[in-house]
Amino acid sequence: MAGSEECVAPLGERVSLIVQRRVRALRKKVRNVEEIEKKVREGKSVNEQQEEAIRNKNVTLLLLEEVERLKKAIEAEEALERKAETDTKKAKEEDSAAKSKLAAEAEAEAA
Repeated sequence: MAGSEECVAPLGERVSLIVQRRVRALRKKVRNVEEIEKKVREGKSVNEQQEEAIRNKNVTLLLLEEVERLKKAIEAEEALERKAETDTKKAKEEDSAAKSKLAAEAEAEAA
């Protein structure tokens, strides 16, 4: 079991990947519907499934908009997390440097 834990990405990365895949899939679906609409304008026949895709285009577009908004929110949250991690690391480094300086000053006074 320990080996399987090593391969698992952090939750935030996994969620981000899922959302990115969903955006790509919805964009592809919209492109396909636009191709079907072009066929219809050219007078070509389409099957029932293609007609349904055209009828559902607005729903697909709304889903795409919502998932893209979600993607932006996730990216913003990830950026905040990275900044917080950087700030924490910097604060720890500054704290460590200050402690080292105090220790060096204490040694100098003792000598």
